[in-house]
Order: sequence, then structure tokens, then C-alpha cells
Amino acid sequence: MNNINFDNPYLLFLLIPLLLIVIIPFVIAVRRQNANKHNITSFVLHLLIVILATGVISGAKYEKVITETNVFVLADVSYSSIDNKDTIDQYINDVKKNLPKNSKLGVVCFGKDYELLYDINEKSKSVKESKVNDSETDIISALEYTATLFKDDVIKRIVLITDGKETNASNIVNTVELLAKNKITIDAIYLDNNLKENVDEVALKSIEYEKSTFINRDERASVLIETNKEAQGVLSLYKKNGSNKERIHEEVIKLSKGLNVASLKLETSNEGEVTYEVEIQISGDVTPYNNVLEFTQRIAGKAKMLLISGDENERSKFESLYGNDYVIDYYFNNSNVPFTMQDLCEYDQFVFSNIDIRNLKNSNQFMVNINSLVSELGKSLITFGNTYVQNIDSTEMEVLSGMLPVRYGNQENDKKYVSIVLDISRSMEILYRSIMAKKAACAIVDLLSDNDYVSIIGFAGTSKVLCDTTVVKGNKDRIKKVINDAEESQGSALGSGLQLAYNEMTRKGEDFKNKEIMLISDGIPYGPQEDLAKKTAQLIAQKNIAISTFQMLPKANEDAKATELMKSIAKTGKGHYYRADDENMLDNIILTELADDVTDTYINDGKIHEVNIDKTKDKYIKGIDALPSVKNFYYNKKKSKANVVISTNYVTPVGTEHNVPLFSYWNYGNGLVASYASSLQDTYLSDVKAKEFLDNLCDKSIPETRIDSPFAFSYEEKGSYVEIKVKAPNVNISSTLKIEVTTPDDKIEEIGLAFNNENYEGRFRINNIGKHNIKLIYNYGQIHYEVNDLYNVNYLPEYNRFEKYEISSLYYMVNNNGQIALNGQELKIENNKEDVDIYHYSFNILFSSIIAILFVVDIIIRKLRLQDIKALFSKKVKA
Repeated sequence: MNNINFDNPYLLFLLIPLLLIVIIPFVIAVRRQNANKHNITSFVLHLLIVILATGVISGAKYEKVITETNVFVLADVSYSSIDNKDTIDQYINDVKKNLPKNSKLGVVCFGKDYELLYDINEKSKSVKESKVNDSETDIISALEYTATLFKDDVIKRIVLITDGKETNASNIVNTVELLAKNKITIDAIYLDNNLKENVDEVALKSIEYEKSTFINRDERASVLIETNKEAQGVLSLYKKNGSNKERIHEEVIKLSKGLNVASLKLETSNEGEVTYEVEIQISGDVTPYNNVLEFTQRIAGKAKMLLISGDENERSKFESLYGNDYVIDYYFNNSNVPFTMQDLCEYDQFVFSNIDIRNLKNSNQFMVNINSLVSELGKSLITFGNTYVQNIDSTEMEVLSGMLPVRYGNQENDKKYVSIVLDISRSMEILYRSIMAKKAACAIVDLLSDNDYVSIIGFAGTSKVLCDTTVVKGNKDRIKKVINDAEESQGSALGSGLQLAYNEMTRKGEDFKNKEIMLISDGIPYGPQEDLAKKTAQLIAQKNIAISTFQMLPKANEDAKATELMKSIAKTGKGHYYRADDENMLDNIILTELADDVTDTYINDGKIHEVNIDKTKDKYIKGIDALPSVKNFYYNKKKSKANVVISTNYVTPVGTEHNVPLFSYWNYGNGLVASYASSLQDTYLSDVKAKEFLDNLCDKSIPETRIDSPFAFSYEEKGSYVEIKVKAPNVNISSTLKIEVTTPDDKIEEIGLAFNNENYEGRFRINNIGKHNIKLIYNYGQIHYEVNDLYNVNYLPEYNRFEKYEISSLYYMVNNNGQIALNGQELKIENNKEDVDIYHYSFNILFSSIIAILFVVDIIIRKLRLQDIKALFSKKVKA
């Protein structure tokens, strides 16, 4: 009966009243004495006529699906599904119940690989009988394989049962769409593989430690542990030697639900390579594969210091302080200091003491490499005494000055002449540019000392002197009022404004050694003013007058041409370029650079300068409550992000008091730069607390990690691959880098690295857990360089039971090419009608013919008696 259908099935209800019409009169009219064969036969015929008539009215027909449908269930039996294989079997049975007519079903199981569990003509099996490798989830390969199993001339459907998580992220949507173009429909049932509340699970997620450190350093490893319930676990630390391991620590720890951190002390008493294994155990843990992490730490010898000094007498002082704790290479006024990246990277710390680095051989390349090693590889630089950066007249001095946490020098006794060239054109009225410009100009005036002089030049369509050359003392308020009262007008004669400032400074600034023009504008000139501005800047620069530019231009009004002009003027004028996007940024702009443009001043006034401890809890001074005074030092001022540990008060000859940093430091990129503004004085070498401070000064600046090559490695596991990035400071981009990966089973894979912006990048596949030795090979011309590193793979991502699985990934995957169901019962597989060939046969003619025959038979039965009918046929026979 499965093939019998009706055009109007609701009309079948007409059978009820029609039957009543036939049955009720029969019951009333035919008594027991009249219930003969004649009446009963007529009654039966009426019932048959009513039934057949109802079939005709409702459009009874016979249908048979000719087109065959092949359905393959693609079942995810990777390790993440280990608790759900019975559920998968149930979902497969549900799919069977909901198959279209004339369908056949087969099952393919997949994990890292795939297998045909049973074909469409074979007996069904449980997915628990599958033998696939469950260590990964590769959906694309399984889909592509399943697509090859279909017969021709059938409707092709795949039902994917999975949590939707692939080990290696891929563009599976393209694969699904390609299959859809080949008329393969893909439906999906979401398999909830998320960790259940009633399952006990603990896993070691990661471990943080220094891969390479120094002998006798206090080193600890931070272990990240995740569990899905409160539990008590046993955490063990082993030291491994080949296949042997020795437990060196064990503790019972309480674990809260979620992430937990445990700290383990590591041994650093001997040089060499130490391999550790961390293990966590709790009762009832269901997954043993994620409970162990292995890592290797390299213990180097003493830290290496490169000491460059300009004073031979300092040698003994540094030896007495640091000779027992460091391997020190000394260079005293020696021009042949190592300068290549390969040579310098062997050192952990660089110390400059009263040395002018311009006297070194290849000084420019030396400082460029020092800058890279500190900022990128995390090494440290410490300066003592005079750094000679007060007058920046070379690239190497500019690099060194930029690295230091303070600015050296003092011009407080030398008057300066600053001309502020202020843009008062109409364009400055847009988005508060004028307000920002005037605020910046007033800030410069406030910054100047009483002995300094200033003039204010305004420019719009023309240029004019808003404030003649005036001493700052006693006139600050009047000068700032002139600035704030300046009215905007049409035009933007930027070049003319520079010209007028230059003329005013030339006419009235002959007695000033220090002169600078500060141009404050949005940088948008009018007409030929751009060329005039550039030519005037060149003329000004030839007269040793610096030009700095302040561009007031919000990001919403970005103008590349204007920005280029302002930068060009600053570069020509050997000044600085500053940019303010909004009013709030003005406080962060380096306006204090003007005050720090001072001459070299060595403070040796014969006075005793008491030392202030500014940060009592700082690592350099912790536990030290007092330090001896100092006799001499180099004047300096802290930069905004510097940490000043100790300082002293200094009163200038004109009575101005300043707090001067003596020791300060800051984080410089990945490294650290510290500056001690005095030489190693005998009072500090003889005082116990001062000597402790000086010991800390170098010891606390040593990098956490020992790096002895110019290449910095970073790794990131992505699925079954490890992406490796190599940062190579100052390495020519036309050089070639490759790595050789030696796996735990001693197989070697060679991988080329491609340069991508700042890093060389590549990846290698994880086929085994354990230690992977990495050899980096660098070639450039005749230069050949090799560096060794290692990476531990502890367990594959498939064994991370805390992975989150979302149904949204299935919606993304199927991408409207099929249905998504939360379980097998919800998935109703229906083929498109245009794809299905069906044989139709209507019963209307047959039923109508039978009705007509029955109607005639009924008349005959009702009009003639049985004897008459027999006689009628008997007569016909005789005739």
C-alpha cells in the first residue's frame, strides 16, 4: 500500500456519509424475514459501489518511484567522538527510517583517514567496528572519497554526522559547493562532542618557561592545568635521560573547575640540556593522552658582558664588581670592537662607560645591530657616565640617544630664540585645528625658560609679525594672549610665513647660539607656497637654524600631500615632526623635546649631592634604604615612560632647582636599557649598600632568556601543523633560509622558509609526539650560518577534550546546500521532485468501469429472481 496515493485524500471522508446512506436504509427496510440472498447481495454491491466511487472522487492512483537514491552517511569517528559512537549508530538508524522511496544506504567512517564501513548493498554494521585512525579529523578528504562511491544515474546524497571541527582549518565550503555542482546534496547532523558534566577530565594545557637560561638562576615553570570539576590531583615533575626518568618533585594539588596554574622549580646548577616531564593525575580521568607535557631547557654558563670603556682606570673597578659573575670582554678605547650581528649576539649584556661610540670601527653598523639585539632579541644595554649624546651629529648618536631612557644635557644657562610660525588660515577652523594649534603654541611658550626669547609669526593670505622678538620672563601671559587672539583669514601662505620668521630671526637673533623655528599648521599650502616653503627650509637649514613642524590634522581629514610637506620641512631643517590627531593627543606629543635641546653639561661643582631613592620597591633597590651621595654626574631629564630609581637635586647657578635622574631604565622593545648618570665612584665601591645596588644594576638587567644567535624562533600549533616564524634582524631579504626538522623517530624533513614582511615563515607537519630538533640554515653569498633549536609536541589537538564544538560550524560548512539537524530524527530527507522519475497509474477508469458493471448487476439482481436469471440463461443455451 505504500505506493497507493490520492489526489484529494481529504475526500476519502465522504466514504462515511455514503456508507451510512447505504447501511441505514438496508437496516430499516430489510427485516429478518426479508434477509434473503437477493437482498444481501444487493446490499454488498451497494457497499462496493460506494467504496469505489469514493476512490474515484478522491483520485486514487498507483505511484512507483523509478529513480534510485543512494545515501552515504559520513560518520565522524575521530577521538573527539569516542563517547558518542552509540549515538552515531542511532542517528544512522534514524536516517534509514527517513529515507526517500527506492533508496539504499551505505556508511563511511572517517578520522585522520577514512574507510567504507559497508556499501549500499551490504549488511549494516556498528561504527564501533571501524578501524580508521582517530587522531585527526579530515572532513574534506572523507567527502572527496565518498563522492567517488556513487553509481551513475542515481540521486546522490551525503549525510555528514560530525561535530564540525576539522583538525586543519580548510575552506571546506568550496568542497561542498563543488560537490553540489556535481549534484551531490550534503546534509548534516550535529554531533555534540562537548565534554559532558558527568565525565571526569583533566588536561595539561601548556607550560611557560625559559627555553635557555643561565647557570644558577632561579628558574620556574608555570603549568596551566584545566579540569571540568573541583578535584584533587597529583602533579609530578620528572627529569628525563633518554628512556629513563627520575621523579624530582611530586605534590598533591587542589584543582578548581576551569584553568589552574602550578609553579615548579627547575634545576639550573649544571650547564647543559635538561629534559623534563610534567604529569597530572586525577581519579576517574577519561583521557590519558593529554596528561603529560615534556619540555627541554638549556642551561648556559655565566652571562656574557661586552664592556666598552673610555677610561683604562675603570677596568679594575668593573672586574671587582662583576668579574666573578660574568664572562666579560673588555674594550678600552679600542676601535676594533665586534660589530657584526653574528659576533654581537653572543653577548647577553652591553655596557658603555664614558665612551664616545663614534670612535669605534664601523660605529654606525655597531649601533644599528645593538639596537636590533636589544629591541628585538631582548638583550640589555647599560650606560655609565658620559654617553656623548648631548649633541646628536651622526646616525649612531641618534640611535643611542633614542634608546636611552633619559635625555642628557643642559642649556638652562644659555638663552634660546624660538620663532613660532602659526597657521591662521581658514582651513584651520575645521575640526578644531586652530584650537589645537594655539594650544600647542601656548604650551611651547610655557615650556621656555625665563631667559629665552620668542617671536610669533602668523600666516594666512599674507604673513605678519603677531609678536615681536620678546624675552619670555614677565611676558608669557601677553604672548599667549596674542596667540589666542589671532584671527583666521583667507589664504595659506606657508612659505611666506617661514620667510618672515627667518628674516625676523636673522635681524634680531645674532646673539643667540640656539635658534629654532616651530611651524604649527595643518600643512595645506596655497598656490606656489609649497615650493617656496621647501626652498626657504633649505635656506634656513644652511644657517644652522633648526625647523620642527607640528601638524594639526585629524585622521578624518587625512591629506597625504600636506603630511609629506610637513615631514619634508622638518627633515630639511634637521628638526622633529609631530602630529596631533585631536586635542587630547597634545599632552602626549613630545613638546618637551624643545627644553631638552641643551648643551653638554657635566655637573662637578664641588658640592655634595644627596641621593634620593624614588622607587623603594623597585627590583634594583629593593631592601636598600639609603645610598651615599655623589660628587659629580651628567645632567639629564627622564623620558615619559622611563623609571627613575634614584635621583639627586641640582640647583643651577641662577637658582633654578631640578630633580636629576641618577639611575633610570625602561623597557626598550623586547629588551631593557638602563642609564647610570655617573661614573663608578670609589665611595660606591667601598659602601656595602652601594655595592649591592651596583651588583643589582647589572644582575637585574640580564635577559631572562639566553639567546646566542641573531635568529628568534616562534612556534604556533595549528591543527596537525606547526607554523614556524624566524625573525632575522638585518638579514638581507635576498638571502635563503631553510630548516631541517628531525622528528622523534629520527626522520628529517627539509622545509624552505619564505620571507613575509618581517619574518621568514614555514610549517612542518606533526606526525609524532615528542622532541623535534630544528636546524636553521642561512645562506647569503659566501656567508653560511647554522642555528639549532627544538620544539616539543606533547599531544595532538584531537585529544583536547576541552575543545568547544558549535553547530554554527556546520551551518558555515554546508552553506545552504543542504539541511542541518540536531539529531537523526529531525533530518527529513526529501528529493527535489524534478530529480525523481515516478510511474503513475490512475484507478479512475478502472473503478468507474467496475462501478458501471456492479450497477448493472445490482439492477439485474433487484429486478429478477434467481430462478428467472437461471431460466434466462437456460433459454439462451437451448436456443
